[in-house]
Amino acid sequence: MSLFIEQHDLESVAWELSREPFVDEKNVFLCGSSLGATVTLMAARANAELVCGCVLLYPAFNLHDAVRQTCPNRDYLPDLFPIMSMDVRGVS
Repeated sequence: MSLFIEQHDLESVAWELSREPFVDEKNVFLCGSSLGATVTLMAARANAELVCGCVLLYPAFNLHDAVRQTCPNRDYLPDLFPIMSMDVRGVS
């Protein structure tokens, strides 16, 4: 799972729902929290013709900076590293 896969999934759901007769396609809003808020904003920006607005609850806008601070060199990803008070496993 990645941000871009989640973005694609959210876009697919939004477009499918917008076709339903009970949905006002001129008033589609997306909502997300934490990492989901970041994904929501990415999906909304890529689909501005569909999305009217967003509700973002404590968005993880600092994600990029936190990862860069923890692992500044892309060529070296440790098996386990701390980020935002959690241990995250690297890609093997």
